[in-house]
Amino acid sequence: MDELFLSHYYHKDLEPFRSISLNTEKTDEIVSRLSQIRGKAYGRFRNYEWYSSQRKETEQWLYKNYVEAGGIPIISNPIYFILGNSEYLESCYGENVKIYRIRFDEILEKKYRLLFQIVCLFMYLVKKEKCSCV
Repeated sequence: MDELFLSHYYHKDLEPFRSISLNTEKTDEIVSRLSQIRGKAYGRFRNYEWYSSQRKETEQWLYKNYVEAGGIPIISNPIYFILGNSEYLESCYGENVKIYRIRFDEILEKKYRLLFQIVCLFMYLVKKEKCSCV
């Protein structure tokens, strides 16, 4: 069986684990910069008003479902990961991609509370059962 891990894709010139949804004083500057980069992953920033509203709706849905699963959120805006690899996402970021990967055994071993809770949310969304791991 292949090793299970989570992947976080981000622009090579930016720090990982940042959320554009936090609306800091740098958001406009970052959005402007990202909208100028070529590639599918950056097209969403060219119509940021639309993208931002869609993202907020999705994040509210994630938050609600996480709480319903028994989770106690530490942050209000999620940091996005995928399970395994995505050649599609890599191609969307192109030469600007950087990927942070963490193995599931590291999550359990080091007790990454936030990542572990994300795994529990995933289990809840798939099985529709409350998770006892939060």
